[in-house]
Amino acid sequence: MRRIVLLLALVAAATLAATVAQAQTSSAPTTENKEVVSYLDAGYKYKVVPFGGEAGFEGLNFDDSSFSTGDAAFGSKGFGCPLESTIETNWPINTDIVVRKSFELPPNTTNLKVHVAIDNDAQVFLNGEDISGGMRTSVNCAVNDRYVFTVPDNVLQGGTNVLAIRGHDYGIVTYLDAKVTADVPLDRDGDSVLDANDNCRDTPNPDQTDSDGDNKGDACDPDLDGDGTENATDNCPNTSNPGQEDADRDGVGDACETNLPGRMTGDGSVTTSGGEKITHGLNLACDATRTGDTLQVNWSGNAFELEEITKALCGDNPNIANSRKAIFDTHTGEGKGTLNGQTGATIRWTFVDAGEPGSKDTALIIVKDSAGQTVLDVSETLDEGNHQAHHEKP
Repeated sequence: MRRIVLLLALVAAATLAATVAQAQTSSAPTTENKEVVSYLDAGYKYKVVPFGGEAGFEGLNFDDSSFSTGDAAFGSKGFGCPLESTIETNWPINTDIVVRKSFELPPNTTNLKVHVAIDNDAQVFLNGEDISGGMRTSVNCAVNDRYVFTVPDNVLQGGTNVLAIRGHDYGIVTYLDAKVTADVPLDRDGDSVLDANDNCRDTPNPDQTDSDGDNKGDACDPDLDGDGTENATDNCPNTSNPGQEDADRDGVGDACETNLPGRMTGDGSVTTSGGEKITHGLNLACDATRTGDTLQVNWSGNAFELEEITKALCGDNPNIANSRKAIFDTHTGEGKGTLNGQTGATIRWTFVDAGEPGSKDTALIIVKDSAGQTVLDVSETLDEGNHQAHHEKP
């Protein structure tokens, strides 16, 4: 019963850990508001034109190869406005200026805003769409963020986008500059999988492998097999084994142990602390597909006889010196058989050959009846008899 309670506790712990990890991952921000074009940015294409000149300049595919290249801000000096000192490229009064600025956005960018400083008027486009609702007027000295226009998400595109602005002036002083901000999807680990979809946001894993299906990628999962034991202490980190069974005590769990070839034979008895004597005889191959294996267990008028092996595993305990040519010393298995002549009983065992003369050999035997009730559970050192591990070529 204690084994069942422990198993359920481990499974519950694993489920809780996976739930917490998933909750933490899903609550982390997946976007970051960034400046994708800054005030005073470089690399604009621009042209000074008569009022209304260069129609169609705002088009996404407009050919601006004849335009000059210049840096923001654009304007004229001499009036003493606060932003005058930031002017980099001349824009004469009583003219229009048309400017274009290309910039890159990752897919799924949202909430893009265009911030504008203008004196006098400006009409703002993004990817050919009028986002300002026509020409917008500012009659005083320009200030940053005089206007802020929000761009519908369906206007944005992953890859190259184009900001286009027509500045219009009707005397005294000119000024034009712009800034673009947006909520940009994060890819913190640079693996080309956006954080919103990345099962390891801080560890590169472009293949997104998730062996245990807990929504945490193998590259960052502290419990790869999802069995409730973290990789650092899991004796089978890639194979779920909540109980961490390790019959041969070699540090490798039974669930992922390499089965060694051979056979174990012998007989003997153990005596429980209550004085009950249990005898057994065995001839068991390390390969569960082999036939002809035998195992009999007798105690207090009860008798179990093996009919079928369902699991067999032979391993080597590094703390036991093998005295013969066998390359293993521990036989662990499970099977079906009869109990007092009735079918449907099951058995689980671990037999250890600790060397001659057998006084340190051990036996763990658990027998359950056809209803699944445990009728024998013993783990003791032999007080009579001997187990012998034999090497066989696979």
